[in-house]
Amino acid sequence: MRIIGRLLLMALVLPVAIATGAFALLVAALIDPVLAPLSGALVQAGFHAFAETVFALGDPHADLEAAARFGRLAFALLVLPPAFVALATEIAGARGFLWHVGGTALLTGAVPWLLRSAARVPTPDETHITLVLMAVGALSGFVYWLLAGQWAGRPRSAPPEAAIGAGRARPVATSGSPIGSPPGS
Repeated sequence: MRIIGRLLLMALVLPVAIATGAFALLVAALIDPVLAPLSGALVQAGFHAFAETVFALGDPHADLEAAARFGRLAFALLVLPPAFVALATEIAGARGFLWHVGGTALLTGAVPWLLRSAARVPTPDETHITLVLMAVGALSGFVYWLLAGQWAGRPRSAPPEAAIGAGRARPVATSGSPIGSPPGS
């Protein structure tokens, strides 16, 4: 029964953590000096590609393919890292702040490097974007840890003795008679 409760809590808290990461990425894309020009160029290119597709008589599925690619990238950046870390920490019973925040930050920062095929030295802008993505992942992991992760794998505490019976529980000797009572009583 406990596992069902934990899965339900994950299902309720993960969307909050993912939305927090998406909002943080949006804010970073607007105010970061490296991401802002890049996101502006992407929006402009995306708008022109969309308008070209809508008004052209060419392939009507091109816009769906572009939307699917964007969706896969957003899923890989915003959903997979917190979901993987949440599932792994639930299975391992890890409640630590660093497991949630650090694990999500590392996975989010690693996604672009795992998706690209060329192994080369990163440019300063790529390193900057990786650090921004790690900050987004860290925030997402922090929100999950704050709402659900700090109780991951924690065993249910036993009820206090006072709740078991009306009086204090008395220790029992191995012979079956209470300790401290005279023999034969």
